[in-house]
Amino acid sequence: MSPGGRPHSDPDDVGVIVTVADIVEVHQLIGLYCMLADSGTTCDWTRVFDPEASLDMTALGGSHLQGVAEIAAFFALGSPPHPPAHQTTNPYVWLEDSVLRSTSTYHSIDRASSDVRVGQYDDVYTRAGARLRILRRVLTPRWMVGPSLSERGLV
Repeated sequence: MSPGGRPHSDPDDVGVIVTVADIVEVHQLIGLYCMLADSGTTCDWTRVFDPEASLDMTALGGSHLQGVAEIAAFFALGSPPHPPAHQTTNPYVWLEDSVLRSTSTYHSIDRASSDVRVGQYDDVYTRAGARLRILRRVLTPRWMVGPSLSERGLV
């Protein structure tokens, strides 16, 4: 069952299942996201996000970024203000209405204050050619110590 108790795939999607290759590709994409976010350099975010992707950080007091250009500009701020490392664990992958999705847990520590943030990434994927890309990522806080993203000037 997917989070929320829904089946892995729609019963009308005969023959459509999450494959081991899908799961591995999602894990690799999440890992690439973390590596690029932590690189401190200008990156080609089209390797991770679809050109029309959205990154919704409103639940953290941040912005809802639209398009890979806005997402790239946000990460170009570097560290600080971004944490020095993004740790993502527990990815769970499923199909819902023929759409590949995942949820995972993120952990970060602020370089200057040592504030801790733990939350959840909820992702929707699309294919760009033969490769997966994140189409929508929503961040939901689960536990935070310290100021919100807007209070830290990350909006």
